Amino acid sequence: MKKADLLTYSAIFFLVGILVGSVTSYFTFEHSYATYRREEIREQKLELARYLQVLENKKTGDGDAREELTNYVKNRVKYLQDLEAAR
Repeated sequence: MKKADLLTYSAIFFLVGILVGSVTSYFTFEHSYATYRREEIREQKLELARYLQVLENKKTGDGDAREELTNYVKNRVKYLQDLEAAR
């Protein structure tokens, strides 16, 4: 083999390594971000369940507090729907 052939093969190997590394990094990031989004949605659903439980317990309570919690829950439901639609 000539020196020029070795340089060519080295350059090709180097570029292929960069390409493989970039693709691997991209998919690792995408997987990590998707996992983060799923966790965020799960936590939001748990929080929503807690507020729904509060609403159930306050059926005979203060009307203003109940209205405020109801509006909060409606806003969270819309937020969760937007999050899931963005996936």
